[in-house]
Amino acid sequence: MRLVDDDRVVAGEQPVAVDLVEQDAVGHQCDPRGLGDLVGEAHLVPDEGAEFDLQLLGDALGDRAGGEAPRLGVRDALPPQLEADLRQLRRLARTGGAGDDHDLVVADGVGDLRPGGADGQLRRVGDHEGGRRHGSLSYDAPERRHPYDRSVTTAAASSAPAPTSPTASQWWRDFGRPPRIMGLDVARAIAIIGMIGAHLGETAETVEPSDPAAWTALVHGNPSLLFALLAGFSISLMTRRGEVAPEDVPAVRLRMLGRGATIFVIGLILELLNTPIAVILTLYGVLYIAVIPVLRWRTSRLILTAALLGLCGPPLLALLSLLSAGASGGGISLVLFGSYPITVWLCFGVTGMVLGRLRLDLMRTAVWFVAVGLVCATVGFGLGSVGSSSVTTGGEFASPRGWADWVQLWSQAEPLDRMRDAVLEAAPHSGGVMEILGAGGLGTAVIGVCILLSRPLRWLLLPFAALGSMPLSAYTAHVVSYVVLAGPGGFISSNETWIWSAVVLLIVTTTWSIVFGRGPLERLTARVADAAASAPRHALRP
Repeated sequence: MRLVDDDRVVAGEQPVAVDLVEQDAVGHQCDPRGLGDLVGEAHLVPDEGAEFDLQLLGDALGDRAGGEAPRLGVRDALPPQLEADLRQLRRLARTGGAGDDHDLVVADGVGDLRPGGADGQLRRVGDHEGGRRHGSLSYDAPERRHPYDRSVTTAAASSAPAPTSPTASQWWRDFGRPPRIMGLDVARAIAIIGMIGAHLGETAETVEPSDPAAWTALVHGNPSLLFALLAGFSISLMTRRGEVAPEDVPAVRLRMLGRGATIFVIGLILELLNTPIAVILTLYGVLYIAVIPVLRWRTSRLILTAALLGLCGPPLLALLSLLSAGASGGGISLVLFGSYPITVWLCFGVTGMVLGRLRLDLMRTAVWFVAVGLVCATVGFGLGSVGSSSVTTGGEFASPRGWADWVQLWSQAEPLDRMRDAVLEAAPHSGGVMEILGAGGLGTAVIGVCILLSRPLRWLLLPFAALGSMPLSAYTAHVVSYVVLAGPGGFISSNETWIWSAVVLLIVTTTWSIVFGRGPLERLTARVADAAASAPRHALRP
């Protein structure tokens, strides 16, 4: 006997008045989703792509924990309470009463803050509850995103309002715990402290592996490139690892534009202080704007782009510099021929976006970061050290005066030698291929180590995580303190000043994080980004 034999569109689900066994209001209608990775999962594992197999010929279309057929599922390692809350997802519907709803226990209501969806999916699938359809979730609803995608590595990675300030005890207990990826905050703090050492410290000029005292030369160039690499991680997390719904793309791009413009302006203000520091925030802001077109690219395209920028960018820039006969200008100096050309920063930013799409909450990912990073650093710096003896060209061009001078300059410049040197260069700020490979590998290894140590050494690393959670504010405070100590145009070289500057920053940022939460400049950039993406008020009027 059949009660319902109509699989067409159902206008609304009729409530069941009594406990009738095995009565389904809708039947077995499945709602396919359009994008992968935008679903809520019982075991917190994101999908790697939407599956379009027929529901009777492949995996269950829900594709969540326990989505297999009965007796074929593997038990998920879930906490007891989560296992209890989600046990109905472990198998197909069993014989039971229509009134059996174990998720409405009042005592457990606090844990059920996220609205449930049909088939457990939080986005791209229309949910029907009592005939009412939930709209698609907006990009600005962090409480409704996948738990892993709600990871926030800096205040810049979230446009949601800052939470109320916790008490000191709550902060020490909760700050840096999942879904926040504390290791990225710690790595960012190391980058900032390293840049402070490059600006203030008495350091060696070159690294000598056999002389630990010469390892201080690592602060030259490497911390700023680590900062660019971490920018890619932040961008990846802000855009949910590239899985941005089409309707959210304009808002995301406008936020990136507003954020990059704000950082760029802050960098210009710091440059007006007339310090010997090569302020990186202007390029940092340009990087946020430059990656806007690639936010939703597939990972394979991003990998190819990063490889082309890293391998082909330096020799092509060397050739371009020769063809332009040493042309100069504000835009050229900033983007192409400055301390770091935009191609190098883009390479590190795009690489960070690729790495940021991995499961950073898994320890095996951090182990791979360390292993692969050390190999790349060894190869890059090793080949750069061997090839440095053959680097014979370089220097500035004499500006030509007419075509005759340009032809003579071209004939004497040895373009092939310059392109070769651009490949072999590994010196700090050279922008060579070997420097990109070595510094990129070193930065990746540092990030992996920080992720690995952030759990067992959490209490010890909390001040570093607080510093890394507000990098823009910390970097700005360092530049301002430099001009206060040295005066306009002044110069400082003291390891003692370096140490004290780092200690003061750790104390101040930790205190600020406990009392106020997000850093002041992080709040500013978030507000500007939100304002850039928000619709004009007159457009909201009926």
